[in-house]
Amino acid sequence: MAGAPHMEDASDFDRSAHGLVAYRAEERLGFAFLCLDQHAPDLDETLGDFAALHAPWPIEALVTTRRRSQVVDCNWKAFLEVFNEYYHLPFVHRDSINDVYKTPEPGDVVTGAYASQFGSTEGTGSQLQGAQMTPLPMMPGMKGREAVEVRGLLRSCARAWGS
Repeated sequence: MAGAPHMEDASDFDRSAHGLVAYRAEERLGFAFLCLDQHAPDLDETLGDFAALHAPWPIEALVTTRRRSQVVDCNWKAFLEVFNEYYHLPFVHRDSINDVYKTPEPGDVVTGAYASQFGSTEGTGSQLQGAQMTPLPMMPGMKGREAVEVRGLLRSCARAWGS
């Protein structure tokens, strides 16, 4: 067995009890999902109506066209909390991006282990006029609110599946 070399002299060592760890791996909508918990629910149960809710977007055909990375020297949980809520804008960003974001809609009722809601911005979202990158072109076939608004997603940390 290649995974346990030089164990011939180890007393009571059972090679069959020390194999590779098995996990579940599945693909949905072009995303790879891995699960180390054999007792976690089925992936389709975890995703629920995710595919139906996102049907207006060609998710499987999308490709990354650019990446941007920043190091933020803070507690990541606090950063995500502030990033995903609008309540601080009138106080922290009163003179910069407060007027960019409209009040978000209530969360969608979903059947999967995620939260989702629509939100709107004026212009290019949080990018200030002098710091805007070239916006992405409109996706072919998009119309209605899906073409001009944004859907925010949060996945549940309580479930074992991750992408």
